[in-house]
Amino acid sequence: MLDKDNGSCSQGIGRLTLSGEELEPALEWIAQFKKQHKRPLRVLHIGNIANNAYNNAKIQRAYGIEADVLCHDYYHVMGTPEWEDADFGAEVDPFYPDWWATKLRGFQRPHWFVQGPAPLCISYMVAKSKGQKTLARLRRWGLEAAYWELLEDRARLTGRRRGIAEPWKHRLPRYFGAASNRWKHRVWPYLMRLDPLRPLRPRAVAARRACRIHLEHMAIEWKRWLRQFLSSFDPWKTAHQRFFSLRGALRSRVIIPLLVGATSKHPFRGGHALLALWRWQQRRRGLGETFDRAAFLQNKSEKAINSLSSRPKVTSALFLIAGRTLFETILFLVFLPVRLLWRSGEVEDASESTAVADELLARFQKQERNVPESVWADFHRHLTRALTFGPVLARYDIVQGYSIDGIIPLSNGFSKFTAYEHGTLREIPFESTWLGLVCRLVYRSAPAIFITNSDVLGAADQLGLEKDKTCYLPHAFDDRKLDDFRKRNAAIEPDRDLVQFFCPSRQHWRDQNPSLMKGSDTMLTAAGNLAAEGHRFRLVLVEWGVDVEASKELINQFKLGEFVSWIPPMNKKFLWEQYCRSHAVLDQFSLPALGGVGFEVLALGRRLITKIDAEQLHIFFGCAPPVLPATNVRELTDSMRSVVLDPEDAAGIGTAGRQWITDFHSARRIVALQANAYRSLIEQEA
Repeated sequence: MLDKDNGSCSQGIGRLTLSGEELEPALEWIAQFKKQHKRPLRVLHIGNIANNAYNNAKIQRAYGIEADVLCHDYYHVMGTPEWEDADFGAEVDPFYPDWWATKLRGFQRPHWFVQGPAPLCISYMVAKSKGQKTLARLRRWGLEAAYWELLEDRARLTGRRRGIAEPWKHRLPRYFGAASNRWKHRVWPYLMRLDPLRPLRPRAVAARRACRIHLEHMAIEWKRWLRQFLSSFDPWKTAHQRFFSLRGALRSRVIIPLLVGATSKHPFRGGHALLALWRWQQRRRGLGETFDRAAFLQNKSEKAINSLSSRPKVTSALFLIAGRTLFETILFLVFLPVRLLWRSGEVEDASESTAVADELLARFQKQERNVPESVWADFHRHLTRALTFGPVLARYDIVQGYSIDGIIPLSNGFSKFTAYEHGTLREIPFESTWLGLVCRLVYRSAPAIFITNSDVLGAADQLGLEKDKTCYLPHAFDDRKLDDFRKRNAAIEPDRDLVQFFCPSRQHWRDQNPSLMKGSDTMLTAAGNLAAEGHRFRLVLVEWGVDVEASKELINQFKLGEFVSWIPPMNKKFLWEQYCRSHAVLDQFSLPALGGVGFEVLALGRRLITKIDAEQLHIFFGCAPPVLPATNVRELTDSMRSVVLDPEDAAGIGTAGRQWITDFHSARRIVALQANAYRSLIEQEA
């Protein structure tokens, strides 16, 4: 941080910049650590708001760091790998995206990204750290099952029906990794070659088809039941209760559905086994295939089976039922002992955790004065929950807590941790709530702090954060990925006939919370001024945010209807394409800060119009980025007018922005700054 007395930079990990010569030693240290310890540096990122942890871990892995991400109890679409890297075009629920109902075109989540309820995340990561591959694989399935059940509950509450975007045998590898690849390439072809009806040669074609359909449906139902059972398992049940719980689940969730076949709730392509057999018998008797599917599916399982059994030549149906029962019994016997060991020996002693939380609470109460007892009570509950993460931390050299998740290593006595700010210090630490209390304690106690927003430098000073512990770090960002995208899509260029402005920010401007406001009204007022001057342009807005309707009213008020187009929220690929099609991108006009949108726009070589504090950014990066200013309506109108008058960017502002990213915001520099801080923590500990 800049020292106000002499204008120099601190020489600790709080150094503002690393020169090109200083980047190399920081990156070389990563290789030296691996050589010395005969393993890579291990870093755990906890929390993943806006995919900051995911992006950070991804670029760190590219430079040899073994980085994992723990995203507990958070499912927002912008905190998922699919949002960042998958190629999908459908709209998804922003808070609980249903990736099973979305075509991801082969994208698979990386094994190092863990998302789900905190207890399941912990149990999975403990098994993984102990090298218990089979148990870890089962617990990974349990994480998927928990989210599946959450989506099922939401679908039932909202009265909608979930869809399946792709056949299950193509979804399996994406969600369950290498194990399901073995299933797909070894077990599934074997099941497809099974022909238990081989002696019935005249009926071989129809029978094989019925058998294949049945096996596919049986596998779907078994997998669905297994996910449900893993997610609902209660470690406090006795072995006797576990057995009867499993038996009841098997009967209600597998056997009965399979006896009936597919239901209207769980359809699959091609019908079901009993329906296929019924049609085959009808054809053999020359009775045609007229069939009321809805009426058939309303029948009870017993009635359906008796109806088929009363007909002649139902040997195949009986054989299928017998074979199915045998197969289910084998699976039941195989998975039961593994399931009974689901959490054996890993249940935390609640009284011990409470005692540790009490000790920590007494220590923290000495640091924070004038805090209401109700706030301390809420803080104690959060502290007890944070202590459950203790078994996970031991495997890692560095733990990086995002937002307030630094409380996890802090409460567990893990000294080599960092607190990563991404807008956290604006308002939260000054609130009289348990959240504000946690935030203050984490950032004041952290041995290393990463600040990624230049507009919070004043708040950091107000909190009294130590300068030699603070590092100004650019947002997690992989400029190489955008370079590759631009090279592959060099043909995408702005329209030469009409200047286009694109604003991807949410419509949020009436709420007075500065952390949420985007200043959309300022942008629309400036666009109204530009239109009133007689300029032609197109303003493209994304239809999301709490003030969409208010923005539409403002558009009508300024008579901008013919100038404005609305588009739905989109994934990264389409977002970047829209940047490339635009002459300039409008970001936000409330806070003087540069966020993820701004960095992506600059990296793609497009002009950026946004509100910044040039002096702060000069302190933060060492050089302010070349953006078109938008401090107020007049300045924003002038910036938009300059784009309209220079559509080809003869001034070279876009090119200068791309060069600024290379010099001050590259992935290489981001990793080097963090490695420099990690090295200081590890050497201090030694």
